[in-house]
Amino acid sequence: MVRLLAATMLAVVVVLMVGTGCARWLPVKTDAAVENAIVAGDWQKVAQLAAAWHEREPDYYVPVQLMSEAYVRLGNIDGVVEAWKIIYAPHRSRPWDWGEAGRWARHVSSTYADSPTAWQTAARLLYVAGEVAQARTAADAAIRLAPDDWASWRVSYLADTTAHYNAKALADIDHAMRLKPEAPLLYEERALTYRDMRDYDHALADLNKAIDLAPKWFWLYRYRSTVYMGKKQGDKALADLNCALELDPEYGDAYVTRAWLYYVEHKDQAQLADLDKAIDLKPFDVNARVARARALEDKDQHEQAIPDEEDLVELLKQARTAGAIEARGEAQYDLKRYRAALRDYGRAIALDPRSASAYMGRYHVYVALSDFADAAADCTKAMALSPRWDEPYWRRGIARLYMGDFESAAQDFTRAIELAPRYYEGYCGRSLAYEKLGKAAEAKEDFDTATKLGGKAAEKWVDLVKRTIDYEEEKRRYGNAPMMPRQHGWPFTEP
Repeated sequence: MVRLLAATMLAVVVVLMVGTGCARWLPVKTDAAVENAIVAGDWQKVAQLAAAWHEREPDYYVPVQLMSEAYVRLGNIDGVVEAWKIIYAPHRSRPWDWGEAGRWARHVSSTYADSPTAWQTAARLLYVAGEVAQARTAADAAIRLAPDDWASWRVSYLADTTAHYNAKALADIDHAMRLKPEAPLLYEERALTYRDMRDYDHALADLNKAIDLAPKWFWLYRYRSTVYMGKKQGDKALADLNCALELDPEYGDAYVTRAWLYYVEHKDQAQLADLDKAIDLKPFDVNARVARARALEDKDQHEQAIPDEEDLVELLKQARTAGAIEARGEAQYDLKRYRAALRDYGRAIALDPRSASAYMGRYHVYVALSDFADAAADCTKAMALSPRWDEPYWRRGIARLYMGDFESAAQDFTRAIELAPRYYEGYCGRSLAYEKLGKAAEAKEDFDTATKLGGKAAEKWVDLVKRTIDYEEEKRRYGNAPMMPRQHGWPFTEP
């Protein structure tokens, strides 16, 4: 590893990337002056130097992430907004390359191995790059070197929550908050964990506190809108999304979220208008294109949906990171190119064997191909990587329902319920397993709990999975059965 010593000179180094069995060298753009400021913990200087670096190289992802990190450390509310507006800037010539963040992080952590701030910054950028295992290693190093620094516990939280260790993640961020009280970022991040656990009351309390501390952080209103949506308070969700867009009219993610709210409210034209706006702002936005393609599919406008899905594949054709290739696999799946999707998910797994989400993405492809044994096997692999994540358990339960293994399915759903008692999916699945096992009272109790938690979404979930179970039983009994119509998202789950 080569590092130029001149503090103001821009350097290009290379790091060894290992993937798909072969080694390759990729360039890493570095700035020794920025790195020295990070090691010194001079975050004001980091912010200034990173801003200048961004002006020189506006398409390089690392400087703007370092600006954001520096402003967070300084408690500069307006500075964080400035950095985020650059990250979410519309009409960019190309998408950000998240892999650049990971390569830079590996460089800086190996070059300054005794610096806690280097490890903290590396962990943050590895998290952004989707490199979960490496982020965990960097976070552990940061805690070992600086156990009394709130930033060490914050990056540990990020690594834990990405791996779905929610209980440990909450313990980590609580520790960070004791060391750094009144930090809006920490309230924001803890709220997102509570939201993902469907603990909406705690999530709402934390987001309210974050907004009190940083009312100009436009993204907080979008996050709070998703909590209100979970609480079935659509009017409050819409008000928050409108507020986010008033603060930043070019915030594409807010249009995508509002489109989902319009979908729930059956406002089809408003939904498509918001998705069109989001794609106009960010033509390469994977989430917006997937959402519009699915919206068109739901309206049986299949031919209109194909260009969005084709564009996704084209946009991601040069993908090099595991996360981008995984996203391309999802696009291939949406296009019903199942063999291509399997290849992409396989490549993503080869690049990052510790990615539980890639296994869960491939699960959907196997289910679409009626290969339930391999689908269940991928869930098992995801469990080994993220044992506290509920989704692999209830999805393996679904695969086992389709295979007729109702006893094992019931066990999987029970474990999912233990991990996530506020999620309706486990109760839905177990009610079907109990029904097949002749446990009518238990089945009814679970179904009632599911509908209390999920409402009509739970009812639809049960109906579609039940019809698929019946179809697979017919196939096993007679060797053939009339083809059932396959809907997008089959088996149905909420986005």
